[in-house]
Amino acid sequence: MVNRFVVELARVLACLGIVMSAGAASQDLGGPLPPALEANDAGVFFDGLIPYALDQAGMVGAAVSVVKDGQILFAKGYGYADLAAGRRVDADQTIFRHGSVSKLFAWTAVMQLVERGKLQLDVDVNRYLDFEIPSQFDRPITLRNLLTHTAGFEDISRGVYADRAADLLPLAQGLKRMPIPARIFAPGARTAYSNYGAALAGYIVERVSGESFEHYVEHHIFAPLDMRNSTFRQPVPQAMRANLAVGYRAVSDPTPEPFAFVQAIPAGGLSATVTDMARFLIAHIQLGGVGERRILSPRTAELMHAPQFRPAPNRNAACFGFFEANRNGWRIIGHIGDVGTFHAGVFFVPETGYGIVLALNSSGERDRKVGSDVVRNAIFERFFDRYLPNRLTSEPTVASARADSERVAGYYGTTRRNDSSWRFMAALEGDDEVRALPDATIEVSSRLLPSGVPKRWREVAPLVYRDVGGQAHLSFVSNADGTIAYFISDDYPPVILFERLTGLRGLGLLQPLLYTAFCSSLVASLTWCWMVIRRRRLAPIESAGSARRWWIMARIAYGTQCCVLVGWLVFVISGLPALRLGGSLLPLTLLRILSILVVAAVLPAAANLIAILRSPAVSAKARVIEAALAAGAMFLAWFALTYSMVSFSASL
Repeated sequence: MVNRFVVELARVLACLGIVMSAGAASQDLGGPLPPALEANDAGVFFDGLIPYALDQAGMVGAAVSVVKDGQILFAKGYGYADLAAGRRVDADQTIFRHGSVSKLFAWTAVMQLVERGKLQLDVDVNRYLDFEIPSQFDRPITLRNLLTHTAGFEDISRGVYADRAADLLPLAQGLKRMPIPARIFAPGARTAYSNYGAALAGYIVERVSGESFEHYVEHHIFAPLDMRNSTFRQPVPQAMRANLAVGYRAVSDPTPEPFAFVQAIPAGGLSATVTDMARFLIAHIQLGGVGERRILSPRTAELMHAPQFRPAPNRNAACFGFFEANRNGWRIIGHIGDVGTFHAGVFFVPETGYGIVLALNSSGERDRKVGSDVVRNAIFERFFDRYLPNRLTSEPTVASARADSERVAGYYGTTRRNDSSWRFMAALEGDDEVRALPDATIEVSSRLLPSGVPKRWREVAPLVYRDVGGQAHLSFVSNADGTIAYFISDDYPPVILFERLTGLRGLGLLQPLLYTAFCSSLVASLTWCWMVIRRRRLAPIESAGSARRWWIMARIAYGTQCCVLVGWLVFVISGLPALRLGGSLLPLTLLRILSILVVAAVLPAAANLIAILRSPAVSAKARVIEAALAAGAMFLAWFALTYSMVSFSASL
């Protein structure tokens, strides 16, 4: 069933003369030329789209700006910047947090210094640091790797944020307190999104320029572009605070969310108006400058915008900071960002010079399927659908579709992960499942329509799939031996790939076995407790001695495993968010130590099983039950070791 949001949004957009690609049939889109991008038309378009989208998602406020021909063509705010004060969003005045869009400023600063000969893209970054990134592969990490997210770092959370303003440190101190992430890929082998890599690039700017990152950006980017309502300082300067948008979860929850202090400042610390961001966008569209005021030379800007790492042929590439997207057959580059309940994005079409900036100050109602991601993506897509003529070509389904759908079916995990400390989180959260359907199309469990129904994809070239009824593509990349290595999807930035999983995760059995083992141990330990309370016999065998003692010790071991696993669950729900904000390591350290008991539980479980099997008085049914319980305990021990519950890594 089509979601009500999509139906109603289609009505609104149809009234505006917009072709809804999401409602298109499987054939390619086409039709008359789109309307010209003019201020009046853009006003009618956004006035119909954004208020309705906010209302359907339960969101509070938004601001948008559009650029064309080197000018801000249109800018407007919608909804509220502050519910309690009744302050409405003003595009020129309201300051939003922009999350990872901040990285574009860090990488622009890096390219400025490259242009001046103070940095080199292809030398070991250790040359510019006062601490060392340990060598792990046969080639060093370079600035080129940092700017394309191909350094191979695993994703870390500890130290990226600070809980309070008083906890926020200067970038140099904060970065050195962060654990250096372990490396899960060789430099240049895979894209794996990294906040640490962006913070490291910003610190290199500090080291080489002799200025703090905040000061450098103010003087070398903000000032030349007349961005007077923009800052990386946290909290924002006193003069800006009255215009700062308040963050909310949803319009139904008027409780303001606290300001999210980003310790990895270059990775996500930016606060700015959408019109200031439009000036930054214009400078890039015009290859480095606005009039006589330049922040980059045309040659450097072109290099920054050019594809630098393409994970699959003809798919979107990572540029220097920017990443590629596509719509209606046009190349688009930009970046999105999320911090707290703020969500933003900037995109432009190099060929036409059209650009758009969007900022939101809430995430939307939790009980609705339409949240910030859906709203943000829909606004960007509808904008480009309206003003870019369709250049898509026909793509018939290939003859090998059925065989290839079976070949790619399986489970996949993201390259943005932490194998040292949080690997168990990936196991608990689940993986992407690619399913082969009877009609030779495939489904990917995480690629959903706004209705919550998985998209279907048909094969249009070897291992290349297109969204049935849409425009997005998905490509699988194979290893030298023909096995599938990973896939890349237009639905995600090209800095995130999804690798084929092996073992139990590759079979989709990890979670079922984990839950089964936990429940069996829990039932065994609780049953023994009930027997003790009811003063029943304590073992299923009549003989006393070591066999009975091992039976009791096994029950204690099973109960211990369950208690530790419950402790981890509580930590994930309540302790992990605090740890990511720089909280105490004590709960995590304690859990890691206690997880040794999960492994040690194998000993009494195995000893009990041996005693049970040796006892002639035990029934066949009891033997099977004890064998199953011992197998479950062994599985939990294996899980604790394999998925980093027992870990001494500092990479959090």
